[in-house]
Amino acid sequence: MKNVIVTGASCFIGKPLVKELTEKGYFVYAILRKGSPVKFDSPQIKTIYLNLDEYKNLDKYIDSPCFAIFHLAWNGTRGSDRNDEEKQESNFVYSKEVLEAASRIGCQYFIGAGSQAEYGVLNKKIKETDTPRPNTEYGIYKLQFTDYALDNADRLKLKVIIPRFFSLFGENDFSGTLIESSIENMMHDRDCNYTLADQNWNYMYIQDAVKAMVYLMENGFSGIYNFGSRDTRKLKDFIYEIKKILHSKSQLNFGAIPYPATGKVSIDPDINKLLNTGFNSFTPFDIAIENIVQNKKGKAYEKN
Repeated sequence: MKNVIVTGASCFIGKPLVKELTEKGYFVYAILRKGSPVKFDSPQIKTIYLNLDEYKNLDKYIDSPCFAIFHLAWNGTRGSDRNDEEKQESNFVYSKEVLEAASRIGCQYFIGAGSQAEYGVLNKKIKETDTPRPNTEYGIYKLQFTDYALDNADRLKLKVIIPRFFSLFGENDFSGTLIESSIENMMHDRDCNYTLADQNWNYMYIQDAVKAMVYLMENGFSGIYNFGSRDTRKLKDFIYEIKKILHSKSQLNFGAIPYPATGKVSIDPDINKLLNTGFNSFTPFDIAIENIVQNKKGKAYEKN
């Protein structure tokens, strides 16, 4: 059984990643922030509670050599925090410390959590070779860490994999996302207000994303990979499909919300580099939505 580490193990990506890893036979050191209410109940998981500023000593808390580390922990990923320079710079510093600690632990792989924000606004099909132009502090420091990790991989004797996530969705996502709020409103036949939603969009199911992360590690890949699906279409088409799946009577008011002053943004990743690795696990959008709905109904049943 190989040992791996997952920081940010309770986050939207972290929980399904831990599940995927344990199902594949790995022993997981799950790193959670101090005070986290999350508990893992598995003999294949050891939970360690640390704050980000303690990650520099991560090797002191891991009692066995590890094959890989998945570093997901990063503060300030939403709202105004994305432009908090002090917070984002501290994430960069902490992440560098994790990278160094991973080398001391003996990890062969470092898998980060890149972001579409590293590219900035590129209203075109985005390739890994496109010049990044981040326009938020979040994107700026994510890019700085990507560059640092790749530049120092040889020195630290690590293979570095940076998935650049575009638009992930799935069970237990943040309630303010378009898909989460649409499902919640449509399940109750409430009216839904949107922008014109006529830009291109691409969604990747969280279960596919974690499978891809593990796949790249297990098959010896390294570098930057755009993480998206093969399904790019107008954003409003996804919204119409959710309504159809739910047989909802909700009124969809497109154009009720104006685009921000910065204009509308498209999400359209070129995923040929990922496909060329041989990865081919993509859940159809309708199946993923049905999974999310059933998960919500199950939780409602448990509460009752």
